[in-house]
Amino acid sequence: MKPADYKFLPLVACTDIVDGQDGQDKDVPNYNKQHQNDKPSKSFIQGGNETCGEFLKDEDYGKNREYSIYELITNSADNKKIELEITLQSGSRRCYYDETMYISTKVTDETVENKVKKVTVDKEGKPLKYNDKLKLTIETTLKEGESLSFYVDFYARKKTTDENPLHCGRMKFIVKGKCYCNRDFTVQEVKNIVKILRENTFYKTSEKDKKNNPKLKDKYPLTNLPYYSVDKIFHRNDEKVSKPYNKEILLDNSFESFTKNLNKIFRKYKIDTCEEKAHFLAQIFIETQYFTSTIEKDNSYTPSYDPYRGRGFIHLSLKGNYKKYAESNIGDDKKSKVLEDYSLVAKDIEIAADVGGWYWDSRNINKIIENSNNRETDEIIKAVTKVVNGNQMLNLEERKNAYHLLIKVLKSNDL
Repeated sequence: MKPADYKFLPLVACTDIVDGQDGQDKDVPNYNKQHQNDKPSKSFIQGGNETCGEFLKDEDYGKNREYSIYELITNSADNKKIELEITLQSGSRRCYYDETMYISTKVTDETVENKVKKVTVDKEGKPLKYNDKLKLTIETTLKEGESLSFYVDFYARKKTTDENPLHCGRMKFIVKGKCYCNRDFTVQEVKNIVKILRENTFYKTSEKDKKNNPKLKDKYPLTNLPYYSVDKIFHRNDEKVSKPYNKEILLDNSFESFTKNLNKIFRKYKIDTCEEKAHFLAQIFIETQYFTSTIEKDNSYTPSYDPYRGRGFIHLSLKGNYKKYAESNIGDDKKSKVLEDYSLVAKDIEIAADVGGWYWDSRNINKIIENSNNRETDEIIKAVTKVVNGNQMLNLEERKNAYHLLIKVLKSNDL
């Protein structure tokens, strides 16, 4: 992979502002004026071309710690060594290290598993100033085609002997292999998944509408309907749901949160391969009404098991299953409370996602996929659907269609 010029902004934990009037740094007004219309968007370097950056709050470092996260994605066949040239720059809030600073790095992420062998900065241990350039080198033990996702965190010290360095920035690295096995999805990739599935799932035109307008086609993609637009997810918890359950609105239905929690449960429950991910996503696409709801809509069955109606990415239904999930999470302040506060499974995206992963794992669905014994793919989908949805196997054809769409793009690394 060729070196790429990368602007790194050490502005995160830098809280002391100097040199300006009324406590404001003299550079801040100009910077704010230039960037007042900035909108959140991720910075990608792909083939060495940088677009734009994003200022984010990272919960790992507490509230009000805002800084730039730049994201590097590489499809290089040889990912054993990544080299970047970084320009050290100040951001909207300057560090008080106006003269010199010392930069160090640390790799963080639970998915690394010793696959990152070494991270070095060529001028580590040497005094640096703003606009200095330094070379970041990352060596991995990846084999060709393997994938990996991890962070490199940067820390600044005024003196090499300082025991408490300031966390001043983070870069995320996503090394793509030949497919989506054993790696995280990005937010944009999850958006693309939602788009692909909705644009290729169809609703039939009613006979009444066709009679009134003979020019109508027999079917149309879901995206023709406003509530299935590709930029909205989990926004219909209050529709076709009786009181009081229609008040169970998902509190964070952003793509960022959806992506984060998908990746989390894939790692936690070992949903690792493209096949496993395609099956899981196809099932939850249908279970959640095409990614629009985390609660079961009213039907002829719900009165018999309310208040423990279906909730989550894969519907957790019946009191006994809520109890099993709660008991499996003893010690967790939220997840252990779902028997008493069942609405958490619909309102909290972390729990909604985890319930899906827990159900998948507790029913050994990965084993069904792995031990297919050369069965036809549609037969495997049918077996998975029976475990997820019961003997009814509702919307089986849509589940098949979703799987075939997904496995094609996941295997070809084409999101």
